[in-house]
Amino acid sequence: PTAGYWTRNTTSGFLYPATLTDSVGIGTTSPTDALHVIGNVNTTGVYEIGNSTILQNPGTGNLFTGVGAGNSTLTGTGNSVFGTSAGTALTSGINNVFLGYLTGTVTNTGGDNVFVGVQSGTANTDGINNTFLGRIAGFTNTSGRDSTYVGKSAGQPTTGSWNTFVGSGAGQGTTTGTDNVFMGINAGVTSIGGNANTTG
Repeated sequence: PTAGYWTRNTTSGFLYPATLTDSVGIGTTSPTDALHVIGNVNTTGVYEIGNSTILQNPGTGNLFTGVGAGNSTLTGTGNSVFGTSAGTALTSGINNVFLGYLTGTVTNTGGDNVFVGVQSGTANTDGINNTFLGRIAGFTNTSGRDSTYVGKSAGQPTTGSWNTFVGSGAGQGTTTGTDNVFMGINAGVTSIGGNANTTG
């Protein structure tokens, strides 16, 4: 039925303008978009664009921004995830910061990680206390911990821990080595499983 400017679908319960090209204004008499709000908006759900969730804050202290970002059923707290398909496997991980497309994609229980850059930390599952900055930095790290990789493709170990690699491609050949410090472009690229090495 139609009442004035509104129509209600009695089957679905949807309410919409009787003239579908009309705009709806809340707090304004001159809406410039289909929905124009002057004031605050309070919602307990998610924000969507094109039927894709782009903003949500599930659980406690979590914030997910981006298409498919985060996991709305997680139990972990304090996670900040920004980027399409970033942090999609988070379960009990806490205090992670993921920024970029496909960052921290399979991290589930890992915590206190900072991954910044497209596909940085993509393979990390339960590694903790890592900082990966740069496109595909720490891309193959799975469970390594307490490492810092800075630069495109820096740090490609799978289980190595306590490493510091700075420079594009630094430590790219390291797989299981620990306590290494490689500084400079492609520094330590031939180190596979060595420990306590320093270059640069």
